[in-house]
Amino acid sequence: MPASDARISVCAGIVCHNADPARLRRLISSCIDSVDRVLVFDNASRNAAELRQAVATTPHLSWQQSPHNIGLAAAYNQLAKQARRSGASHLLLFDQDSLCEAGMVERLIAVDGQLRSLGISPGLVGPLYLDRKHQRRPQLPQRQTDRLPRAVQAVDFTISSGSLIGLDAYTVVGEFMEPLFIQYIDIEWGFRAWACGRPCFVVEDAVLQHDIGDSLVKLPLLNRRIPRHSAERGYYFCRNLLALCRLRYIPLRWKVREVGRTLAKLMIQPILFGQAASRLGHMLAGLRDGLRRIGGPRRSG
Repeated sequence: MPASDARISVCAGIVCHNADPARLRRLISSCIDSVDRVLVFDNASRNAAELRQAVATTPHLSWQQSPHNIGLAAAYNQLAKQARRSGASHLLLFDQDSLCEAGMVERLIAVDGQLRSLGISPGLVGPLYLDRKHQRRPQLPQRQTDRLPRAVQAVDFTISSGSLIGLDAYTVVGEFMEPLFIQYIDIEWGFRAWACGRPCFVVEDAVLQHDIGDSLVKLPLLNRRIPRHSAERGYYFCRNLLALCRLRYIPLRWKVREVGRTLAKLMIQPILFGQAASRLGHMLAGLRDGLRRIGGPRRSG
């Protein structure tokens, strides 16, 4: 069954890179009955042929193959262009590590319509995402906004996976920032959306299961677990943080907090996560390239 509101047409856009074929099928199955079309952008997966075969019989699905890994931001932009060419009004973004709970998509569509009926033009409407490893609710920076529908909260930003974006908002706010490649993409776009007069919202009774990081590591002496990312990811965290700190529409409060968190990561992660030399090297390289204003995929050397 297509998107429930006859006035809109929704394309689900999925970015995959070396995905598990069974998990990709499950993600598609969890949303396909609630959207009009599924668009898959494969970012140069090693198992691209296997992935394409796994979804070959899926109705109303389009596959786009990239010979090179162009990054998450550029892939999202390609999906937006495809959605626009197909005549869609909205794009529902997904990473490969997500799974919609029952009713999630319909609830996002309904809230998008409710907000518009109240005279609010949303930048995006996202679900409450839960990390499948520990089912903990995220703590997103919230904003005070009047006259919101039930269970809807205004937020600075949310993760891009599961976010319903009207292509009218995408036109106003602009493309995802491709030089960021894979990190802080959703945060930058969210703050830019607010600066363009397009607020961002999370619907607390629309739930997305999502994997954050590669595994969980328990902090010594604390009853808390934190996600462990690959050593290479530290490069993009550090480099892109400097890029965001130069942007005027990113609030100072976020910059100060994130710089503090990054300094803590520099001291703690190499010890806590193992591969100390590699992790520290990636992070310092990210700071170096951030100071040089280098973007895109990491260059060798």
